[in-house]
Amino acid sequence: MRKIFITGDTHGDLTRFNTRNFPEGKDLTKDDIIFQLGDFGTIWSDNEKSNEKYWTQWLIEKPWTTFIILGNHEGYDRIMELPETTQFGARCWEYKTQAGSLYFIKAGEIMTIDGETFLCIRGALSIDKAYRTEGRSWWPQEMLSAAEETNTLDNLDKIGWKVDWMLTHTTADSCIQGFLDNPNSEKFNDPVSRFLEFIANKLEFKGNLFGHFHNTRTYIDPAGDYYRCFYHDIINLEDIRKDQNAEKAQNDN
Repeated sequence: MRKIFITGDTHGDLTRFNTRNFPEGKDLTKDDIIFQLGDFGTIWSDNEKSNEKYWTQWLIEKPWTTFIILGNHEGYDRIMELPETTQFGARCWEYKTQAGSLYFIKAGEIMTIDGETFLCIRGALSIDKAYRTEGRSWWPQEMLSAAEETNTLDNLDKIGWKVDWMLTHTTADSCIQGFLDNPNSEKFNDPVSRFLEFIANKLEFKGNLFGHFHNTRTYIDPAGDYYRCFYHDIINLEDIRKDQNAEKAQNDN
């Protein structure tokens, strides 16, 4: 069975994937997967830069396959113009080179990998957008469109509102307090988080895995649902399952 790893925001710095920081990577194959949970940030401005070409090629040449859940700090104009493909039943934008591809998963798509299902929902509110330039360092597509929300709901209707994992950039509105130390943060006022709250209240799922908050924490809500934030670490999904079971057992006690 393939291995699946999860990591958080990179903001254009892909050095966490080098052999020194991620020694497990050298033993992986292209069948194995890393999910990067948003603010990938390497594909950025209107014009390709040499460092983008270098680092995307560098990552693509790694022995695994990388899938990206887009965040709020992304070069959306360019990414959304990439050709479309389907991977594991989910529609993606494909950044393709001679060495292989990176895949940016579209909002509301559901991947089925080795019998497990992954609901993928991108986006979040940039609280710093007033200090950025539209089309160069900020893009309004960070917000989900009505069509993307409809796509999400339609896909969940098809499978009876049950998945194994939610892979997102931010998380459900009511859970954010578990990941932010500032009670006045503007990240509490995020339309994407409110949409995720609506989804989580109806959905049967094992856990929500996400980035965005630049920390590594877990939270189990009053209903017993599991939420985990990722930052620099690259963690095997099998280890996440073990940690989840241990935390739920401790919480039940």
